[in-house]
Amino acid sequence: MELKAATANEIIAFLEEYNRHFDKLTAFLREKENKIINDDLIWLNDSLVEEQKFIMKGNSLEQHRVDMLNRMGIGEIRSEELLELMPEDKKQQFSAECRRMEKSVDEIKRLNQSALDLVERKLQVQSKKLGVSEVGVGVTQVGTYSEKASKVKHSVGDIIGSV
Repeated sequence: MELKAATANEIIAFLEEYNRHFDKLTAFLREKENKIINDDLIWLNDSLVEEQKFIMKGNSLEQHRVDMLNRMGIGEIRSEELLELMPEDKKQQFSAECRRMEKSVDEIKRLNQSALDLVERKLQVQSKKLGVSEVGVGVTQVGTYSEKASKVKHSVGDIIGSV
């Protein structure tokens, strides 16, 4: 079964829209990565609303994709299988948009992991500067006071084991 040209065009136009969203998201995440590196906490705090908008737009686009393919009678299908259904004159354009999307998704994953790694490293540095052990369930911070206002003491092993 080959898709009609109008159906193929609709799918490709949708992929172009989805890719434009990913381009904007990637630019935002690159800026976020730079702001994390530069400790721009005000920008990071102010950007939370914008980041939430990107997430909501992505969720909306994904729901539109599912609805569109269901409406077309295609349902959940892999891009490789969808390529086989494309008219011959649309296959190259469809493939290009799919490759563009795959590259964007890989870059978004990389940027998110980079941001996470940067924040973790910065928190580790700050905890060492403050003389604080990594806090977890049942772990007391070094240099703090107990509930009875007595200074908490740890053995060297406790401190080294928590760093």
